[in-house]
Amino acid sequence: MSEHRAISRRPQSPPRRQRACLPCTKAKTRCQYENNEIGDGCNRCRRLAISCTPQTNPSIRRPRQVKAKDAFTTIPKPLGQPRHEFTISYYSPPETEQDAGGMTGLDMEADSGRDLRQSPYSIPRQPMVLSPESSVSSDHLFGPGFGITWDQADKALLDFTLIFTAHFPFIILDHDITARRLFDEKPLLLRTILMISIGITSAKSREIRRSVDAWIGQHLLAMEEQSLDILQGLIVHIAWANPHFYSDHRVTKLIYLAVGLAHSLGITKQPAPEAVQARSETQANDEHRAFLACYYIASTNSFQFGRPSPFSPSHVQYCIDALERSSEFSTDFLLIKFIKFQQFLGQIPTFYDDVYDMKGCQEISEHASDRLKDIRGELDDSMSDIAHKHPKFLLLWSMHHYSFTQLHLPMTYATPDSKAASRVQLECLKYCLEATRTYVNFTKSFSPDGFLYTPFTAVAVITFMLISASRLVLVEIDGWDLDEARRSINLGSAIDEMLAKLTAAGKVKAARVAAEAAANPSGYTPDGPDDEEKDKLQVLIRMIESIRDWLDRHGAFGSTRDYTTNPDLSESRTSRDIYLSPQSPVWNFTYFFESLLQVDRDPTL
Repeated sequence: MSEHRAISRRPQSPPRRQRACLPCTKAKTRCQYENNEIGDGCNRCRRLAISCTPQTNPSIRRPRQVKAKDAFTTIPKPLGQPRHEFTISYYSPPETEQDAGGMTGLDMEADSGRDLRQSPYSIPRQPMVLSPESSVSSDHLFGPGFGITWDQADKALLDFTLIFTAHFPFIILDHDITARRLFDEKPLLLRTILMISIGITSAKSREIRRSVDAWIGQHLLAMEEQSLDILQGLIVHIAWANPHFYSDHRVTKLIYLAVGLAHSLGITKQPAPEAVQARSETQANDEHRAFLACYYIASTNSFQFGRPSPFSPSHVQYCIDALERSSEFSTDFLLIKFIKFQQFLGQIPTFYDDVYDMKGCQEISEHASDRLKDIRGELDDSMSDIAHKHPKFLLLWSMHHYSFTQLHLPMTYATPDSKAASRVQLECLKYCLEATRTYVNFTKSFSPDGFLYTPFTAVAVITFMLISASRLVLVEIDGWDLDEARRSINLGSAIDEMLAKLTAAGKVKAARVAAEAAANPSGYTPDGPDDEEKDKLQVLIRMIESIRDWLDRHGAFGSTRDYTTNPDLSESRTSRDIYLSPQSPVWNFTYFFESLLQVDRDPTL
């Protein structure tokens, strides 16, 4: 043994500074000195006869990790330092192979004048459950992270319950829930709510979103954790944190990640009788709402991009019936209406498979008018219990007119082969025009700050109505009066008013950010030029401005007589025929944004 030690012992290296001097750092060489004479400079600097200056920039090394397996562990602080602010990092990559197995450290370093913002790539792990005997609790923490205080987090939960849930009633919080409790029980859900409910800058929001993405990758994919709590947090993340909903990329991946998790949890099919008896009504309803949320967002995405819904209609109806019997929350009434509208939209492709005779072109069958009349009656009956002008139900009536437009718009792509079929097509165009005009009038009643709370599903409805209106004021069909359609909708004025509301919403958000910054200056992160451009409202403004500019270039806001007097519009007539004729490609989101507007998605978002 002693021989082995003698063989393995090697000469001791010369002593080194704790950190290399500036010249050695730039040269990427070892910084060594002899006989502890640090003041004389290191060996290399003395040999080269240069000044040996220490570094002044902060170290990029991670702080020492303190492991805690059974309860939170605190690091004793030197006297005289503040004890109330901490930087929290629930996970950092291991520095050594020995550390690779644990990954359970909780590092809390006191504020000593440095920037305490949490690393945007730190992955918050779910905190361990504290035993009653533990002398340390999460109440001692300054906040849930990201420079946010517990008071801010509690207010965010209240705003989510009172405001956001009315726009997306699928995630219901307990009436007595607190931020500290949600932090312990549902960490992902808390972080997603903080990201959307607090008046924070776009830079801070992106910081939280990167942390949420890292949490999802670590826990859901790497560690294969599966729980209803994670699914709820993922649903909120999808609904509000993806402004590029019109691009079939990031949001689609997240949606089908949620769909896969719902399948793994077994909530996409009717449970066995013994499982029904073993769970409480509240737990069962939470599962029903989470499943219906997955159905709602996945069906919205599928309808946008021409895919079938991945869920069983029978289980959708089973969950609706269960919530109707329970009536646990008043918001379930809105939820059920949303789902029934989505069920209706899912039946439209099947309807057109029946009324179209596919013989090389799309021909309208004789009984299409009667079938459409029956479906319109069913759609109107579904809203018979809703006050028409009640402000609380504007969102439902908007969905009604959206569904009305979706029902009739496909008929504008047909090729009538008879006067009767042509009459049906013009009838459908008039129904689309009426529904679009009524929807535009409804949007004038929207408050500007409502755009701060709407999920991507509601913004998708607004965008589709603009797309359908664009077709109504441009498509050339025999008997269709384009000038009358343009006067009736007045699309240019409607778009300008919507842009004004979005601009006002931006001012409301700026005021909220300023108020939060005044209340908690340490948690404020200013926006840079890139952050402002990637703000959710700014993305929506640029998208609507692109639609308006495109319509303006193609004469949608003027009279058709302008083509005879404007040479620029006359010369572009040939290139316009492909999307003005009834046989043009279907104006879905992909075709409109990528082919017509040529809007590129931003991969950094």
